[in-house]
Amino acid sequence: MSESDGINKLINKVYLPSSSIAYIFYKNLKEEKKNYNEIRVILISKDNSKQEFTFPIAILEKVEKRMPHAEKTINILKEKRFDEFKKTRLWHLF
Repeated sequence: MSESDGINKLINKVYLPSSSIAYIFYKNLKEEKKNYNEIRVILISKDNSKQEFTFPIAILEKVEKRMPHAEKTINILKEKRFDEFKKTRLWHLF
């Protein structure tokens, strides 16, 4: 992805946006997931420097399985329901 202001702002921390891109791509593959061993992401900054990342499908599968827990945890923390967070023991997953 080039010409992305969001990615350019994070250019020194590019693993995060590249992993998000890989995960979104992976999620949208549906039945085609079986045709891939890995997802490669190449980020090109405004100065045309490239950074490439590879994400194995096995890792993306694990992420997909844990996302409901992550989303629940994020919502609990956003809503400042810290006691519920302790009771659910979701923090042990991370």
